[in-house]
Amino acid sequence: MKDWYAWVRFGGNPSPAKGPFKTVEEARKALERFRGRYGALAGTYERSGRITLKIYVSRESARNADIGDNAQIAHL
Repeated sequence: MKDWYAWVRFGGNPSPAKGPFKTVEEARKALERFRGRYGALAGTYERSGRITLKIYVSRESARNADIGDNAQIAHL
């Protein structure tokens, strides 16, 4: 079974492109673009746990990802 990845966020803060992504590497590239746009603020959102990368079992569930769902958290 293929895993899918999506960035989820808490609140109205900026975040990387949500996805879904086929690989962790694609998700990392979205994070790098986010860091390029927001600089030091991006690190603040990351460290505070306001953005999180989660793993989903289907593309559709990753597309509908939410910070409050019970999907597994991906560790980069």
